[in-house]
Amino acid sequence: MIAVVSALKGEYSTSKVPILYTGIGKVNSAITLTNFICNNPNITHYINFGTAGGIRSNKGELVECTKFTNGEVAINYNPKIHDNKTINISDKGGHVVCFDTFKTDIDTDQEWDCVDMESYSLASVCKWFNKKFSCYKYISDKVGEDSQLDTWEENLNNGSIAFNNVLNKFL
Repeated sequence: MIAVVSALKGEYSTSKVPILYTGIGKVNSAITLTNFICNNPNITHYINFGTAGGIRSNKGELVECTKFTNGEVAINYNPKIHDNKTINISDKGGHVVCFDTFKTDIDTDQEWDCVDMESYSLASVCKWFNKKFSCYKYISDKVGEDSQLDTWEENLNNGSIAFNNVLNKFL
């Protein structure tokens, strides 16, 4: 059985499968998904859909993400005290970096395609519980553009149709 996981109802609200809204951020999403998995053991595949800021990806794209980096750890990585900073479920998809805050400026020398605030924790929880995880990010804004937060709000639900087409392939 499949469930869709989104941070906000405004990102996605129509589905033929259960939808879990986690709230914004790594901690909220990890706690909410952990609780949901414990109460719904028959769901084996979680598909995260949400918005992201484009770094190498362009506004309006739907990116299948398969590499997830914890941004705070990546910036200050020390192998003596940190676990892996990146979860890699495939080499064929996009690379999303995950921070606890909305990013309007980011190091573009990294191999990151987009930035969000939940995917790393969702991938971590699914890995811990041995659940299949897929992730699709609609690029709602471009990191560093003028009025980036306003652009994100304007484009918050624009990726729903594209994601529905992807979701239908899993059903």
